[in-house]
Amino acid sequence: MSDIDYMTPEDSRKMREEYSQAKQRLIFIVHEDSGDPWYLYDEDYQEKINPVLSSLAADPKNEVWMVTSRRVESVEEIYGRIGNLNLAGNNGVMFSNKNKARVDLPGVLIGELANKASELMEGVKIPCHSSTNKRDFITYFVEGEEGKSDLEVMRKKLQDVVRTERYKGWEVKDIKFSQFPAFQVKAKYSDTKRI
Repeated sequence: MSDIDYMTPEDSRKMREEYSQAKQRLIFIVHEDSGDPWYLYDEDYQEKINPVLSSLAADPKNEVWMVTSRRVESVEEIYGRIGNLNLAGNNGVMFSNKNKARVDLPGVLIGELANKASELMEGVKIPCHSSTNKRDFITYFVEGEEGKSDLEVMRKKLQDVVRTERYKGWEVKDIKFSQFPAFQVKAKYSDTKRI
């Protein structure tokens, strides 16, 4: 027990002060499935948590998420009536259609990036190729050294794209791909990390 850091009264005061002054807050409430099927439905539990969730979700500074291992439909039945409460089921990978906040998972953004790359490839003299089009990365390469400068132009343009706010979780990396010059557009974080 001596290895556990406890919050001091000073830490607690500082945290409350920072919370009250924050312009925007992201709050995750993770429900660990205890294995008891009745747990989420317990009336005493609901009487305690519903007013707290309603109050947190009503504050426009807050973006509140309830994350659970259960199916999102079952969580909607219980908490769906609380306005501005965002719900995520299946351990954070399934979202309620009623959510106010929007989450773009890697599969959506990689499609957009692939379209942008295709547009850039149209202006390249020597054709680039893409391969290994996966959920979280695409490899681009040219066959032969003569296309290397065109590939470099395309890489720089895609780097500018991933520097924007929408694609801040993405990067462009030079890689070794067979004998050809190549780079990858890839997610910075694995899709195994959940919200």
